[in-house]
Amino acid sequence: MDKQDLETLVNRLRQLQVEDKYIPALVMTAYYESNLSYDAVNTNKDGTKDIGFFQINAASFYDKKGNPDPTLKRFFATMGDREELTQDAFEDKLLGEKYNTAFAAHIIKDFHEHSSKDPFGKWTAYTQYVRPFLQGDPIPNKSMREQVNGIGAYMDSYLYIHGLQEKESIKKGFNNPKVKVLDGFMGKIKANQWQKNLGSIQINLHLI
Repeated sequence: MDKQDLETLVNRLRQLQVEDKYIPALVMTAYYESNLSYDAVNTNKDGTKDIGFFQINAASFYDKKGNPDPTLKRFFATMGDREELTQDAFEDKLLGEKYNTAFAAHIIKDFHEHSSKDPFGKWTAYTQYVRPFLQGDPIPNKSMREQVNGIGAYMDSYLYIHGLQEKESIKKGFNNPKVKVLDGFMGKIKANQWQKNLGSIQINLHLI
């Protein structure tokens, strides 16, 4: 993702009132969900579709009768829709970059306000890949290159949000107290005898 696209995405999420602390993880999730492709559509084994930049599974927000759940109803209300959209119509809308991002932002905010569930649980990529990283573990079932790219999406977002003045402190052994997750991640890599790949990770993240 180039700098301009990253800045556009981060700024859009901020305008949609997503808290800064959630944005890097959300960007990293989008990377593993769609490879940051706005027109990605993938069909699941059950026939439902994951759509767009954030791979939204529209079917998971409708009941068997085709009625939208409360999260989606509140989204329609915030978007000023005069009537609730059918699933097919909603899926068509999700192909739009801004609409897709707006709904992803809405999920984060709505779950925090109306549910005790983790809003990121709506994304398989978060559960499988991003959460392990945030817990300080190597990202499972991903090549070193895929891990580097995913971490890069997280770090680029973090640096943009907090300003490039943070960069020097982050570079020094990943010891910045604001990014303790990286300390844990690097420690786990060493513990798992990945130390030989450490230089590659640092170079690709432009942190040396």
